[in-house]
Amino acid sequence: MSALESGMRFESTSRLGSFSASNDSWCIENDDPSAQLQRDFADWMKEITVNEQLFKLHVYENPNVGQTDLRQHRLRLCKTIAVGEALATLFIALGRAGTAQKEEEPIIALIDQQVGKLFSVLLAWHSPLAAQPDVPDSFKQAAKEEQEGKIVDLDI
Repeated sequence: MSALESGMRFESTSRLGSFSASNDSWCIENDDPSAQLQRDFADWMKEITVNEQLFKLHVYENPNVGQTDLRQHRLRLCKTIAVGEALATLFIALGRAGTAQKEEEPIIALIDQQVGKLFSVLLAWHSPLAAQPDVPDSFKQAAKEEQEGKIVDLDI
């Protein structure tokens, strides 16, 4: 019996998207929305793990990190944050429809925690120097003065 005959259908797009080379995914006809959302959440958590490995290899431990690496880093962070927010919104909407269970509340809290971590990484790596709280004010001031041309290289 083929997948189509057994009640499965093929969908060419995902409602949340993915980072894979293909957005093709299988889903079951008349699938429970809560079950699908749970699977989407699990996929999102796996994607965070994959991204962390890629970030380590191509950005954090890359001695030759370039603009393309940083752009891909920022892209993946932003997309992962957006998907997390979409998941949280869908879990909340599911609850309003009366189909969400109490056990899904911790999932929303975990999503919020992960989004917070991702957002912190985004700010640490991609926000202006002046907005980064872990950089000493003296360094920020020196960088500002250098940009303004107030610091000259003595070339001694």
